[in-house]
Parts: sequence; C-alpha cells; structure tokens
Amino acid sequence: MKRRMSYILPGIPVIPVLEVTGRMMAFLSVILVTRILSVEDYGRYSYVLSIVLLVSVVMDGGINSLAFNNSLRNQLDELPSLFTTKNFFSLIAAVLFFAIIGVFKPDYFFLVMLATGSIFFTGSVAFVKMIARGQTEIRTDSLAIVAEPLFRIIVLGIIWIGGIVVGLEMLLLTLLLVSFLAFIVLYGLAKSRYPLDIGFSSIQVKKVFTSSRWYLMYYFALVGIKRSEVVLLNGMLDTTSVAYYSAAFNIYLSLQLFFTAFVSSKLKLAVTSQWHDARRSVLQVAVYAIAVVLFVVLFAKVIFGVIYPVEYAHSHLFLQYLVLGLPFYIMTEAGVYLLNYMHKTRQNAFVLATAMCVKVIMLLVVHPASITQFIFCYVFFETALGVIYLALILRNAKRFFGTGNMKAVYENTAG
Repeated sequence: MKRRMSYILPGIPVIPVLEVTGRMMAFLSVILVTRILSVEDYGRYSYVLSIVLLVSVVMDGGINSLAFNNSLRNQLDELPSLFTTKNFFSLIAAVLFFAIIGVFKPDYFFLVMLATGSIFFTGSVAFVKMIARGQTEIRTDSLAIVAEPLFRIIVLGIIWIGGIVVGLEMLLLTLLLVSFLAFIVLYGLAKSRYPLDIGFSSIQVKKVFTSSRWYLMYYFALVGIKRSEVVLLNGMLDTTSVAYYSAAFNIYLSLQLFFTAFVSSKLKLAVTSQWHDARRSVLQVAVYAIAVVLFVVLFAKVIFGVIYPVEYAHSHLFLQYLVLGLPFYIMTEAGVYLLNYMHKTRQNAFVLATAMCVKVIMLLVVHPASITQFIFCYVFFETALGVIYLALILRNAKRFFGTGNMKAVYENTAG
C-alpha cells in the first residue's frame, strides 16, 4: 500500500506552488498600489491595465506556445529566431496600439506607453519561462516565476513604508523599471543555457509567422474563452454581484494557475515515457485535483473568513460551485498541450474558437439573472469542453505516449 501511494503521490510540486506564490505576491502588489495611489489615480491605473492586457494577447502572437512546444521536443536551434520575432512582433503591435490610443484616448497615451513597456518585458520573461519549463529546468523556471513579483513587492513596500508620495505616472515608470530589471536578471541566467541571441532576419521572421499562425489563432480563442464571461458578467449583473463573484473567482483562478503549471511541468515526462510511466503523471494530477476539490468544498467558508471581510462571507458558496469544474478545466489544459505537441494546433484553434462562440451564445440566450445561475452555466461549459478534450486525449492516447511511437508520429506529421 505504501509503495502504491509513493508511486501516485510525488514530492512537493515546486513549479505549481511557485506559480501560486507568484500570484499571491501579485495580489499583495495590488493591495500596496491601493495604499500608494489616491482613489482617482487607482481608478485610472485599473483602466490602463484593463486595456493594456487586451493588447498583450496580440503582443504574444502565440509564439510563447510555439516556443514551449519546440522546447518539449528539444528543438532549440530555432530559439533565436523565435525570440527575435516575438520582440519584433510585440513592438509592431505596441506601436499600432499607441497610434490608436493617441487618436481616441490622448490623455492616456503616456500612461499606456509605460504600462505597455512593462507588459513587453513581462512577455519576454514568460518566453524564457516556457523554454525552461519545456526543458524541465527548475532553476530558470522558478526565477522567471518569482523575480518580477518579488522585485515589485520590495519596491512598492519601500514606497509605502517610507511614505514616499508618487503619482500614477511615476508609479508606472517605476514598475516599468522593475520589469526591465527582472528581464535583465533572467536573460543573463537563461542566455548561458539557451541560444537567445537577437538577430533580425526577414526570412526567419516570415518563417516564424508561418509556423505560429495557428498558435496565434488558438491563443486568441483560448483567451476569449477565459475572458468573455467577465465582459458579459458586467452587463448582466449589478456591481455588487460582480464583486461577490470576483471574490470567489480570484481564488478559483489561483487553483487553475496551479494546475496549469502542474500539467505543463509534467508534460515532457509524459510524452517521452512509455504509457506505464506516463500513467503515473496522470494519476498524480488526478489525485491532487480530487484532493483540492474536496478541500475547497469542505473548507471554503474558512478560506473566505481568513482572506475576505465579513461582507463577503456568503460568497464561499460560489467558490464551492466553481471548483466542481476544476477537473474538467485540467482535462482541457492537458488536451490543448498534447494536441499542440502532436502538431494539431489547427484542430485546437477550431475547437476553441467554436467553443468560444458557443459559450457567448449560451450566456446571451440563458441570460443568467443571478450569480448562482451564471456559475452553473460556467461549470456546465467547463464540463462540456473538458469532456471533448478528454475524448481527444483518449482517441490519441497511443500516439501521445511512448518514445518509439512519438518518433514515428513526428516523422509522419512534420510534413
């Protein structure tokens, strides 16, 4: 029995725990920002971030996902061209975004420029993180996760504790410098391990765009699925209900992040092992998922009592409902990663784009009148999409796992 449990249960999953820790530090940073800025400036800060996060999807271009897939396959020769193209594409997207802001929101131009600069360096850090994760290189992966949030907390803490008065412009400039510092530190470490030289070549850029076009489309659809309900929720429910939902969803989002990191960190082991060994990774994820769901269902009220003011106490019910969709979310994430690995990114793009349209139509037709109804719709959708990806995983299980099989599959699909 003991041997069986040691087979299923691994040691502490370092990368997923660090991802959640990084998110907690980011949450603490938001609290510090609310202490530093006036209410008016914090409102402008939130507005700037909301529009900059939208352009961050375009700046990514799906290249991070392509780089992760190449890293899983140990195809590191193309990293310089991928890294160069990502930065080039990000700059082009940023310039076009600045032009739009300059026309429609000229008062926010400088603020948006500073915030976009931070996103640019954060995206480069994410690129290095995915390379390290594909290589299961924990040191670089860990530094990429915690460096920027840690630097940000230190700087914001100094400003707050020291009673230093800063305006929104100076704060955004400070955060930009923090992002740049985190990138420089990580780049110095990663460059000694991976080929990350920057050298522009129009031929290489064109080749990367050709390779990443389906990654870009699938990434757009995936982000659309994750954010569409946020847009619709604000139009369907009052602000108080949105606040109660957000309180529960923020915790659920941390759980999603944990398992996204867990699945991605286990993926290389799974796809390069025979099915017997790969099954161990699957069982580990399943055991953790079941344990987390049971823990949240039983102790959601305690969790809310510790984290949130008493006004939010009844929102623990919403978290208990949301967490029921977690196992199916994990199935979706695993299926997306595995189909990308199998060079079936176009299939991912089609499935996710269709799912996004169905989700939007479902919410518009049902038009939930309460948070509970909205969450039931959300969990139903998570379940349906998870079952679809589980079917895709089972359909390709023999092709996914096993080194010998993967070599044949790669030769057949490379063309």
